Formats: sequence, structure tokens, C-alpha cells
Amino acid sequence: MKTLRAFYEAYNREDVDDAVRYMHPEVEIYPAVGGDLDFGRLYRGRDGFRQLWERIHEGFQVTVKLEEVREAAEDRVLQIELWCPLGRQGIDTEIEVSDLYSFRDGLVSRIDGFRDRADALEAAGLRE
Repeated sequence: MKTLRAFYEAYNREDVDDAVRYMHPEVEIYPAVGGDLDFGRLYRGRDGFRQLWERIHEGFQVTVKLEEVREAAEDRVLQIELWCPLGRQGIDTEIEVSDLYSFRDGLVSRIDGFRDRADALEAAGLRE
């Protein structure tokens, strides 16, 4: 989907002002990541998106590589993503995350994050 491609181009440029414009004003984000990023926490609205952005980028430069994109029913898209955080002290790793995106008015209205690919596929109503 065009909106997600543009969003991740902005994300990987670390341009929060450009990235936030692809979020619906009432977006709900349930991130898949844990630890200091408050696993299971709900981030609401564009201000919530900015708060999550700041939490993710504390001490890290993060790029996201899209591994797989699958259309799901009712204006939803499942993306299998490879998150590549690089710490300020040269520590880097790769984390596979699956995000299920819902859309309203051409903007991202909800993001449900999953660490388990099978759980993400089930939530999207898809199969391997």
C-alpha cells in the first residue's frame, strides 16, 4: 500500500513530522516490542505516535526493512518487518516484528504489533 511505503520512507529518514502525517488523528498503536517500550501499552492519536517514536529512538537509530507485505480483509495490511536498531555504542541487532495495519480515510488508524508471526497471520485471517 502506498501509504505504508511513504510512511516507512519517512520513518527510515527519521522524519517524524513527515511520518506522523500518515497516522489518522485517532490512531491506536499496540506495539509488539517490549522492555523499555512498555509492551502492551496503548498509544493514542498523533501525540501518542510521537511519544512512541521518542521511546523507540532513545539511544538508537532504527531502520525498518519490509520482509513481506500481505493484504488482509477490510482495509488491513499485514507486514513482516525486520527492525534494525543500531545503538550509539555500536550495538546492533535485528528483530522480526509483524504489524497489522488498519486504515480509515486513507490513513493508518490502528497498528497491532506481534512478535510471533503465526499470531499475526491468525489475527489478519491469513495462512502461511
